[in-house]
Amino acid sequence: MAWLLIGGRSFFAFGQASKPIHFGTENGLPSNTVYYVMQDREGYLWFATDQGVARYDGYEFDVFTEEDGLSDKDVFAIVEDARGRLWFATNNGIPCFYDQGRFYNPENSPLLAEVNIGGYIQHIYPSPTGDVWLLGQISGLFCLSPEDTLKRYSFGDEWFPAGVGHYQGEDFLYGDAKFPATIYEDSVETPSRFETEFPFYEVGSIGYKPIFIPQLGLALTI
Repeated sequence: MAWLLIGGRSFFAFGQASKPIHFGTENGLPSNTVYYVMQDREGYLWFATDQGVARYDGYEFDVFTEEDGLSDKDVFAIVEDARGRLWFATNNGIPCFYDQGRFYNPENSPLLAEVNIGGYIQHIYPSPTGDVWLLGQISGLFCLSPEDTLKRYSFGDEWFPAGVGHYQGEDFLYGDAKFPATIYEDSVETPSRFETEFPFYEVGSIGYKPIFIPQLGLALTI
């Protein structure tokens, strides 16, 4: 067992290594402030930082910033959808995704130009239906369909949803005790409670999962 240290955070690592492995700016990360780590379907590790995002192939880092098409250097999370696109939860609320070697943002994607998020992007949720949901910190709930159509939903100012989830065939907003609220085709229903055994813990965007880096002989739990 070894420790993998990323910025100021540490993770258990299981494999052949017998000493701590540290990733920081001296190794190629753009910053030691790392908000989020994920592994895409091709095996790359992606790091969300306050100075851009970094992709690690097991040997070296590639760093991406606004100069590459990222809509904000301050990225809180990275989420992969069913099509393999990587979505970035940006601090400025401007949507952005990465697909087949290119970044898409409102300047080169007419669809993203229609997304108006209030505050930072609080939650990105790829639904089992193929939809991708974007939720703003202050306002804005958008759904991008597999057919690349966009819908915007509004809800009352007294609502403070934390994210979007999927349960028993339905997408819904969840948050405090007033939720969940069912999302219909053209509206969000007044919040009403599901049965008491509703599994809130299953719908969060951040959870523990294994990540494998064959080049280092490591299996991590992030």
